[in-house]
Amino acid sequence: MSYRRLAIVAVFLAIGVALGFAAGSQSEEKDKKKLKSLSVECAQAKLRLAELNLARAQELNQKVPGTLIGGMMEQFEKEVTLAKVELQIAEKSTDGDPFQASIERAKLALAAAKERAKVGMQTYKKAPTVVTKGDVERMRLFAVIVDLQLQRGEALANGPAEQKLEWQLEMLGDDIERIRIYTYLLGQNRIGQFFPGGL
Repeated sequence: MSYRRLAIVAVFLAIGVALGFAAGSQSEEKDKKKLKSLSVECAQAKLRLAELNLARAQELNQKVPGTLIGGMMEQFEKEVTLAKVELQIAEKSTDGDPFQASIERAKLALAAAKERAKVGMQTYKKAPTVVTKGDVERMRLFAVIVDLQLQRGEALANGPAEQKLEWQLEMLGDDIERIRIYTYLLGQNRIGQFFPGGL
């Protein structure tokens, strides 16, 4: 008699565990879908804002040519490109992928650094007193550093989450340090001496 009761209790317990697991899985799936939906909505809003900012900058430059320098316009264009990439990432992954977004940001930074170094070399050849050989070398080295940072990030693609986060924090720290330097130089009105042609 006691064996029968134990068997019945065990069956009910097994059914309860199975139902609880199924309910938990459904709840977890619902949470993932909501998170993805919010990630996509946020990425769409960021893209729309970036597009509106670019449109406003273009409008200002049409009204009064040169209101915003080429470097500023490039920044607005890069923001649109990055927002599009982040939207694609949000649509593909279940909960967004900040690491992949950082990789894409680093790719854009590398393309911009290489272009800046190329323009710097062209300007040096035409006007070596405006952009010096030292300026060209600094631009080239900056592009090399960005390339190496990107390679480090890409090498972590299948690595542990902690190492990916560490790389992202290093990249963020570098960006913050650069902003601190740029802000100081702007305050001293000397930014053009360190970054000919803009940032």
